[in-house]
Amino acid sequence: MQFFLSLSFCFCSCLSTGSGLRFYRQNGQGSSALHQIANDFSMLARLVNGIALREGLSDGFADPEEVIAELLNLESGETVHNLIETKLDSELSKKLEDTVIDAEKLGVNPIRNSLEVKDGIMALESMKSYVDDLNIGATTKNANDFIEKAKKIKTATQYKSPLPFKDIQDVAERMKILRDHPLDADSLLAVRISELFQMIVKSRHQIHSVISYSVNYRTHYESILDIQGKYKTLNPIHSISTAGQAYQKSWNVFNSLAEKMNALKTDMDVLLPLSTDHETHSDTSKSLKKVTDFVKSMSTLKMSSKSLTEGFPNGPSDLIRIKEDLNEKWLKEKIAEGKDMNKLLPYLSFLDNVGANLSIVSKEWKDFNKEKDMVGITTSLLSLFETLAKDGKHIQGIKHLETTLKTLTSATSSLKPIKGSPKFSQFDAVYNFSKTLDGYSDAFKKKFENIFRNGDEGVFAAFESLVVIAETEVQRARINNSEADDTARKCRAIQGFAQLVDVVVASNEELAPIFSGEMDKFLKEKPDFSVVGEVQKGLDGTGLEDALKKLKGQSVDLNSIEKILNFGMKVREVKKQSVDTIKQVLDLIEKLKVGLKKAKSMMKKSRHRRSLDELKRLKDSKAIALDLGKGVNLLRKLADAYEKRNLIQTIAEYPADVDRELKFIPALDSLWTKEAKKSMREMTPELEEIEKYAQENKDSKDLIKVGSVFSKASEIRGVPIDTKIFNANFLEELKKSHSSILQNAGQTFSELSTLELDYSTHRTSIKAASLSLLPLREYFDEVFGISRTSNGEIIVKKEGQNGISQETLLYICGAIAFVVLVVGGAIYFIYKCRRDHKYFKRLRDPETWVLLAFTEENVPVEFGNGFAIKAYHYIIKNDYGAFRNSLRKGAYVDAKVQSHKQSNTMLHEAVIQGRPRFVEALIKHGATRDILNHEYETPYQLAVRLKKKSCIKVFKKYEKKTFKVVLPEPVAKHDYTIKVERGIPEEEHYHGDFFKKFGQYRTEGMKRPTHYVAKTDKKGVLHVEEHHLPHIFSASMIMGHRWLKACLDNSSKIAHNQEYRVTKMKFRGKEYKNLLEIKDFINRMNVPYMFGIGVSYNNNTLTEEWGTLRVVTGQLGVFVGTGDFPFVKESQKRGTTYHRDDLSRNFLIYRKRDRTQVEMNFKSTWIENSEFWFANTDEFIEYLLSFKIISKQIAKVDAKSKDNKAEKPGNKKKKKSIEESQCSNSGPENSDSGTSAIGGTPTSRTPVSRTPGSRTPGSRTPRSRTP
Repeated sequence: MQFFLSLSFCFCSCLSTGSGLRFYRQNGQGSSALHQIANDFSMLARLVNGIALREGLSDGFADPEEVIAELLNLESGETVHNLIETKLDSELSKKLEDTVIDAEKLGVNPIRNSLEVKDGIMALESMKSYVDDLNIGATTKNANDFIEKAKKIKTATQYKSPLPFKDIQDVAERMKILRDHPLDADSLLAVRISELFQMIVKSRHQIHSVISYSVNYRTHYESILDIQGKYKTLNPIHSISTAGQAYQKSWNVFNSLAEKMNALKTDMDVLLPLSTDHETHSDTSKSLKKVTDFVKSMSTLKMSSKSLTEGFPNGPSDLIRIKEDLNEKWLKEKIAEGKDMNKLLPYLSFLDNVGANLSIVSKEWKDFNKEKDMVGITTSLLSLFETLAKDGKHIQGIKHLETTLKTLTSATSSLKPIKGSPKFSQFDAVYNFSKTLDGYSDAFKKKFENIFRNGDEGVFAAFESLVVIAETEVQRARINNSEADDTARKCRAIQGFAQLVDVVVASNEELAPIFSGEMDKFLKEKPDFSVVGEVQKGLDGTGLEDALKKLKGQSVDLNSIEKILNFGMKVREVKKQSVDTIKQVLDLIEKLKVGLKKAKSMMKKSRHRRSLDELKRLKDSKAIALDLGKGVNLLRKLADAYEKRNLIQTIAEYPADVDRELKFIPALDSLWTKEAKKSMREMTPELEEIEKYAQENKDSKDLIKVGSVFSKASEIRGVPIDTKIFNANFLEELKKSHSSILQNAGQTFSELSTLELDYSTHRTSIKAASLSLLPLREYFDEVFGISRTSNGEIIVKKEGQNGISQETLLYICGAIAFVVLVVGGAIYFIYKCRRDHKYFKRLRDPETWVLLAFTEENVPVEFGNGFAIKAYHYIIKNDYGAFRNSLRKGAYVDAKVQSHKQSNTMLHEAVIQGRPRFVEALIKHGATRDILNHEYETPYQLAVRLKKKSCIKVFKKYEKKTFKVVLPEPVAKHDYTIKVERGIPEEEHYHGDFFKKFGQYRTEGMKRPTHYVAKTDKKGVLHVEEHHLPHIFSASMIMGHRWLKACLDNSSKIAHNQEYRVTKMKFRGKEYKNLLEIKDFINRMNVPYMFGIGVSYNNNTLTEEWGTLRVVTGQLGVFVGTGDFPFVKESQKRGTTYHRDDLSRNFLIYRKRDRTQVEMNFKSTWIENSEFWFANTDEFIEYLLSFKIISKQIAKVDAKSKDNKAEKPGNKKKKKSIEESQCSNSGPENSDSGTSAIGGTPTSRTPVSRTPGSRTPGSRTPRSRTP
């Protein structure tokens, strides 16, 4: 056996070496065999297309204009027809020259941008509303009274709180509770009353002062309340400031506005008479429209497929090449068996003349269009004359335009710049300060008046009464709930208590600016009021007020002014150079018409065929020419793809983070999928295989044999992506990408855009080319007088018979067949042994199961209130095809739903849904049949209980059969995502250098990483802190921080990282060696460790304090909505936990510091009720880290499973190999392990893996058969 394995290995190595050498030789030659075959067959395609074209023209089925359009790559024959038949305006050149002369009369104009004029006029228009305020604001003295009062408001003790604002908040909050909280023996009221009374006793004088400030608000806050509503006297001055700032900003426009108005008046003397020619401009635009349409149609390439000239991809030049092709050796050998082919020349000679004429037409047009942007020039000139016609007509109807211009010129001529630098912005600060101050004054006054609308006599008395009660109550050691209710009733009975609470609460809310120090800080930043007088005089001497007065009653038609400005600029845009270009276009059109007419005439003459009857007609010539032409063109594209296969492979191997970046680009949103990348990876070997086939057949003398390449090529599906999307816009999007790989991938995608990758829709066309060869060979055999046998062999004269006898030949064939069978059987046996060896090696390899939950088919997706793998969803949707494909790709058959409600395997769910096909598929893919769900039921037991007869039948059918488990594909290195613990010092984790070098591995946002790097001690032990827990109880692998430095030194350590995985943890001095067991348990998606447990937190509303533990318990199957303790009686969970018979199912977690409070609040529950487990956070974390399973039910299944695997006595059947037994119905978890129990009491243990081996040698992992 060892000899055969070695022989097989050497044989495969030789094959690989031979393939590599052939690959080198082929690529060393430069041009591929595919290109050679495509070039050879292009000669045949041209010849056949020429014959088909001649027949089509002779029979009248081919329209010469359509043929010409296809040869020139124009969209339709209508373009050719229009060019030949259209008559252009003979006066067009003269009309354009006259417009140039009119434009020269206008001369130079300072107006370069009509928007500047429009903006200047609009700015003046917008300031017309200030004209009245400008006068009032400059002369008013009413603001002085407000300014003086504002100046007197100073920061002093009346705006400083006698009690820290935090204390005011605490007192206010507790007084509200004292007033409003329900009297229902609640512990909250007792706690808050006790705290309030202690505060009152401690700070009674300060609280009294706070109340006093509010009661005496009229005198204490007199200065601030006195200015209420008086800031409005600053409004006219604010208008001056606003207008002044706008004036300064637009001064450059205002400064030249008068000059531009004068220039516009000068232009109008020329433009108004010119606008009367708008009808002439309209006629000119119509003539230009014909020219523009022709230029556009000649510049528009054909997008639809060709039907007449598919064999001429290079246009007219291919017609000329037919004459040369007839002398080519390859063509002679393949269709004429080396005979002279010149007998076809008279039949096809007209194509040579047509090609020559059309080549001249094509060259002249391309050369002229290459020098200038013809479409741009003609379109621009057309748009210009259309505007002249439209705006000229509008200008004719404008009224009072001269009056408007005169007013604007008069108003703007006297404008002068602002002198000095008035402090407008400083005034704005004064105005905003005053407005804010008024807001404070108004809010305070309204609140005070509302509180004391009925007087304030009872407030101080109520406070003193409350002080007396407080002094009494603080003497007690503790106030219980009922005593707190009695005390609250006493307080609420105090006369004036409600008003007292309103005063204190207002100090915390509406009056907070006073007591929080906000008011004091605001007054300290009081602006300089002296700028007011300076701003009032800010516009003196500018002439702005007079200008606005002149415009106040004047209506300005901005639209008409803009029309006349644009009309003038459009006239000036009529340049002599553009007109000369149009004249050249007109001359070119005449030349092209001559060439096209000649070509069309020659095609018509070909209908009178003199030599046509000398040749046999090619049946279905048009269809055959089209099929062969398409096939050759597609084969050439396939050859181009082969030449750049490395480019395709490079893009196919981009890592996952690059794929995510590509999906963000709009063009690839729905196209860049895993299926598309898979097709890219598969396309490269397919291209190499077809190239190999072409290499083997390119030199064959048989046309059909060489043409079989088309049939072989039709098997390629390619990639379902249109590469034209990789255009300039796409390349710009790449530059914006966050991925450095994509930023530098512009050239790669640019080259990819030239290739055709999607052949799924072309397969029929390529196959049709292969099918067209047989009728072509028959046709040319008849033309050149060649006879063949039924096998396609040429019949030649027999000269004698030599060789071996038929009987000897049969013996030789039989011997060869025997040798082939023996060798084939040996090779198959070796192959099967190697395949099984490879499978079982991977099955036992710990690395096979590392990061299982990150493999493509095992990534958890949302399922109700939990998560499940994709295959689980397919069961619910009854999508058998997708389900089976998912299993074949490596979906883990024993994965369970991760939810607080249920945790069934796929086998359980298939039974529930009553779908025997799914049950059978799961069993055949190695699903464990005695695995327990959340209700301690196996799938078979569940089927019996639910009476699913069809499923029971399937279970019994395969009761004694075993199947291999489909192994998951390991997570590829380029799909790793890495997150680094923030608390690691910079000098120890090298994360800056690491992500600089390996930026593609950085995790994004909240996405779970495949690897989490944590700080460990010198022995690689993780010292657990609370923030580590979400990462410990997730599928992510935890790595020691020294791994990053190792990766920088040797990048291979990224993938080969076993020695840097954290395997041990330490918490409160105790060491735990089960981290990898926990990881395996979670990766395999067992019944969540805390399934069925209700968790409550002391002081549940403290979200931040319990945030981390909420995340962890959610990961472990606890419903995240669990609330305050104790639970409502109806929702209490009875019994013990799923994995621990020694623990109740109701947890209350508290902080160590709160033990006394919790013990006092829940004393009876704690001691008397065994349905609850009280644990501080340290005890809870120890429970999690221990990860023990103590369960009679699970132990029972373990024992039964162990018994089932023991060999029965007297069994004479041949024992199966160890490897095959490990591939039984229980999948990769079939190694023996169990729990020992003494006297019926289950023993505490850590579950042992049924996976062959574990992630790291020497470690143990939990099994997946039972949770």
